[in-house]
Formats: sequence, C-alpha cells, structure tokens
Amino acid sequence: MQPYTGSSSPPTSAPATHAEFLSSLVPSFLSLDTTGRVIRVDSFSKVIAPGSRIGWITAPEQICERYFRHSDQSTQGPSGFSQLALFKLLDETWGHEGYLDWLVHIRLEYTARRNVMLAACDAHLPRELCSWKPPMAGMFHWIEVDWRRHPLREKVERGEMSMEELEDRIWLRVIEEGTLLIKGSWFQADRGAQLDKMFFRVSWWY
Repeated sequence: MQPYTGSSSPPTSAPATHAEFLSSLVPSFLSLDTTGRVIRVDSFSKVIAPGSRIGWITAPEQICERYFRHSDQSTQGPSGFSQLALFKLLDETWGHEGYLDWLVHIRLEYTARRNVMLAACDAHLPRELCSWKPPMAGMFHWIEVDWRRHPLREKVERGEMSMEELEDRIWLRVIEEGTLLIKGSWFQADRGAQLDKMFFRVSWWY
C-alpha cells in the first residue's frame, strides 16, 4: 500500500497499468537469490478466500520434490473442491490479467480500510498511551500500549500481578466498549519469556 499521509488525504488512485502495479510491489527475496537458497511461499488465503487452504511454493527442483513427498504423507493435498473452484476462477475466468486486476482492487480496498482505521486511532487513542506505525501491507494494525501508565502498574512491578493478567484486564475492558482486539501475547514465539511491552492487534478485514 502507499504510505499513510493522514485522514485528510485524497483517496489512493489505481495504477494505470499492470506493469506499474507490479513495479510498485516490494521485491521478493526470491528476486535477489542467485544460489537457490530462497524458498518463496504464497497463499490465496488473504487475497481470495481464507477457507480455501491453498497456496504454493517456488523453490529449487530438489526442494519441491521433497515437499511433494512430505505432502503425500501428511496433508495428502488440499481440498478438491477448493482446487476446482480456484482453477475455474483463475484459469477459465480471470486469467493472469484478471488476477492482477483483482489484486489491484483488493489493495485499494485494504488501503481505504487501513486509512479509516488509522484515522479512528488518530481521533480516539491518546498518543501518550498508545503508539503505532502505519502498516504498509496486509490487513493488521499493531498498537503498543504504555502499560506503565496503568493504575495497576505498581502491582505488576511488585510481582503481585503478571503482565498477562494486566493485558487480559485491558482486553476485556475494550470488549466492554464494543471493540475486539487480539492480545499481543498470543503471538509470542517463546510463551515463557517475560513481557516488558504490551501490544494489541486489530484487523480491518471485514
């Protein structure tokens, strides 16, 4: 997506050509690979249908062959119904140009929704408590909350309350106000690590 320039900025315009659209995308690591070390993984989940559970890999032939063997022994292939639906859409209806037209459309749609989300944050979230960086891709917005300004901060610092418990209190309070966020602790790679920052994730998918 184009950079966010404020709630008063005019709507983002569509690229004039497919070539302009493709040249505006962030280069893949695959385009920099000269020794066959990069495996690129793509999915239709965020651009067509999350329930399709269909994606693809781009990799050296030896890696693809191993992947095929693993797939035969594990998932045994994606849903036949999903494969047929995507084949009909991509091969028999859209073609390459139609798929690029759809990607242009979905980028503009996500950009518009992102801008609404960021404008709402600018209008309603106090900057002394919340901070964020405008997303440049995807459909998720991460907000950092300064938990040290919370009235229960001292309990956390004294060890009478965990960060997860404070995070849960804030999360439930937000739900009471009619908003559903996702707790950042759910995304920890090491679930046993001590938290020192607090984040919440919000989506503009729907």
